Amino acid sequence: MSNQLLKGKRGIISGALDSNSIAWKVAQRCHQEGAQIVLTNAPIAMRMGEIKKLAEETGAEIIPADATSVEDITNLYQKSMDHMGGKLDFVLHSIGMSVNIRKNVPYTESNYEYFSKGVDVSAFSLCIRC
Repeated sequence: MSNQLLKGKRGIISGALDSNSIAWKVAQRCHQEGAQIVLTNAPIAMRMGEIKKLAEETGAEIIPADATSVEDITNLYQKSMDHMGGKLDFVLHSIGMSVNIRKNVPYTESNYEYFSKGVDVSAFSLCIRC
């Protein structure tokens, strides 16, 4: 049941890969509550996931962005505001990555460069536009 709590609100939702993603469920609920959203993910994740299906369901625009690229993130925010006709009311930063885990590196042998890349993607990318 919808109460239209987000009617007229605009936001960006990152990290919706498939229906198991927290961001996917949040995007569905935001849409149900009347929000206008833009979906984003890394270009490679978009090829692996089902984001187009979610975009069709929610009427969302998809704007790819690499979270490690200041240029991509800046472009994402500008294109989102242009598309939705105004400033953003919310951002859901639901991306996290561990290169060590993806490469099956045991915790006791963690690679610092992989760790740094994970922090960059998972945390610093949120602060680029803070």
